[in-house]
Amino acid sequence: MKRSTIPLRFVTLSALALTLLLAAACGGGGSGSDPLPEPPGGGGGVTATFTGDANNGDPGDVSMEAGASSGGDFDVDVKVNGPLVNLFGVAFRIDVPADIRLLPGSSSNGSVLLPGAASTIFDVSQTAVGEDVLVTATRVQPQAGFDSGVDLAAGLSHLMTLRFRATDATAGNMNPTNTGQRQCDVPSETCPNVVVVFTGGDITAN
Repeated sequence: MKRSTIPLRFVTLSALALTLLLAAACGGGGSGSDPLPEPPGGGGGVTATFTGDANNGDPGDVSMEAGASSGGDFDVDVKVNGPLVNLFGVAFRIDVPADIRLLPGSSSNGSVLLPGAASTIFDVSQTAVGEDVLVTATRVQPQAGFDSGVDLAAGLSHLMTLRFRATDATAGNMNPTNTGQRQCDVPSETCPNVVVVFTGGDITAN
């Protein structure tokens, strides 16, 4: 169980897509929405259970919560807590056990970033077994100007769904690391520093 707390600086969107992708990929290499080749079988005959850690519920906090599951395959819903003004994008890395693999099929369906956006990036990748999973969810600056960010009401809003498979029996943590974390809005590079908590969870498969 781990909660990663880090002071984050809001940045302008003019550098957002590059900043988020490079920050998320730093040390892991590569980008793109295609994970490793899908492992065979339906999770190696195990049943996986993900349990998200408790979140403080402070504005801007990002959490990972249990989604749908079937056998060794399971979804993790990434959510951000409101109220929040002008959310533009989020990027982070997840440390996963060696027996947990990212699957194709991560989804942006229902994301709070989609309505009214001219363009978006939802990027999830894992470059090798046991490596961090790199996650980026952001609106993108069109050449003709800025998309606006989104204002969130109080409570949890859905960012995206990540899909994983347990390939063998395991027990451990799936936690955001202390590197590559960003949460951004549009207007100014002079926005004050804020503290955002990225919360992970525990995974068991047996």
